[in-house]
Amino acid sequence: MKPAIMVLDEPTTGLDGDEARLVMEILTRLQQKGHTIVVITHNRDIALQCADRLITMEQGRILSDVPAGR
Repeated sequence: MKPAIMVLDEPTTGLDGDEARLVMEILTRLQQKGHTIVVITHNRDIALQCADRLITMEQGRILSDVPAGR
């Protein structure tokens, strides 16, 4: 399968730090190959390290939409 867009809801929930990093490395490699990946997470550290763009939402409203620190 080669989806144009992947949407993942909390893909690192229940994983230890090493496992979470591995999942995010895989997603980063997919992104580098041209896939668009949307990750929903409460883990701000993962979002800041891996994302190109960070959208913060609360109660269905966008509070901020900024480039991330990757």
